[in-house]
Amino acid sequence: LPSYMHPQHLLVMAELPLNVNGKVDRKALQGLPLRGEEQEEGLGDGTPRTALESQLCDIWQEVLGVDTVTIHDNFFELGGDSILSIQLAARAQAEGVDFALEDLFECDTLAELAATIDDGQA
Repeated sequence: LPSYMHPQHLLVMAELPLNVNGKVDRKALQGLPLRGEEQEEGLGDGTPRTALESQLCDIWQEVLGVDTVTIHDNFFELGGDSILSIQLAARAQAEGVDFALEDLFECDTLAELAATIDDGQA
């Protein structure tokens, strides 16, 4: 499946909440806290795990003009666009981090982009 069809969150439950008619109570499901795979592994706070992720966080903060960026953030959801993506790639290249712009468009999170960059440089 393409990455946009992968579930963003997984929640393991012993049983689904049911309403009085025996159907799944969707309102009760909406209030449940979601945990992604990263949080289940103890990485839910979004702090960078590697030097590359830390470097990318700093670059994203600078280019996007935001105070904080986590490894779970998406460049475009933080306000990035095609022009800023070019600036991001240029700033990253100036710091020795090379990646194709296509990678930025295909990766959902900063962590995925860092993994793609690591795979490309290995």
